Amino acid sequence: MRRNRLLIKAIIALIFAIACIVFLYLWISSWFSPERKAENVLKSFYEYEQNGQFASSWELFHSEMQNKWDKSEYIQDRAHVFINHFGVDTFEFEYTEPVKLDTWKMSDQSPSLSNVYQFTVILGYESKYGYLEIQQPVYITEEKENWVILWDYN
Repeated sequence: MRRNRLLIKAIIALIFAIACIVFLYLWISSWFSPERKAENVLKSFYEYEQNGQFASSWELFHSEMQNKWDKSEYIQDRAHVFINHFGVDTFEFEYTEPVKLDTWKMSDQSPSLSNVYQFTVILGYESKYGYLEIQQPVYITEEKENWVILWDYN
């Protein structure tokens, strides 16, 4: 009888340990998932933009975006439009859950990309014109082992 109780306790402990290991594995793997990596790049990009670090945010662009926007031109345009025209120091942002796209193109002339994650980003500005919101689809994919940002030019 005592032996059966010990066996039952051992089985329960084993099941509990296996459940904990499975949960831990799933939790840890979610931190390293492609969706999480894409989300981290998205957050970094907009945190750089919030702080006026436009050179750093430009570095997170896909090469197609970097070809479209010269770095110094991008830095000047972003600062000019948002700080000078809108009269804002910073902004708030939020975004939707990612949607995985099998293929996507930045423009009709761009190559087709695979494994792209689409987010919708909502930027909120307290400006000299009152509260402004800009909603923009943002695309993130992997290029040369780095996760990078793209915008839609179709």
